[in-house]
Amino acid sequence: MSKFVKLWMPAPVFGVMRKPEDGVRHLPDDEANRLITGAFGEDVTGDFSAEQRASAPVESPPPGYRAAQPEPPKPAPVKRASKKAKS
Repeated sequence: MSKFVKLWMPAPVFGVMRKPEDGVRHLPDDEANRLITGAFGEDVTGDFSAEQRASAPVESPPPGYRAAQPEPPKPAPVKRASKKAKS
């Protein structure tokens, strides 16, 4: 599936900076959801007819593009029992 996204502010789309004045972007769900949940834009798919959605090409990442992978969570620090000095 795919979504039409209207950007509210400049944002990286597949690693390339895009501006709101570039127009609505037709993007795959994963990239669209990243922009929408990151508050860079809104889903305007409902503004397009089924025919328009089917006929519009979906943007694809440039050759060699790799989506940024989220950092794995860091483990919580382990509290170690302190050794008491013997008298």
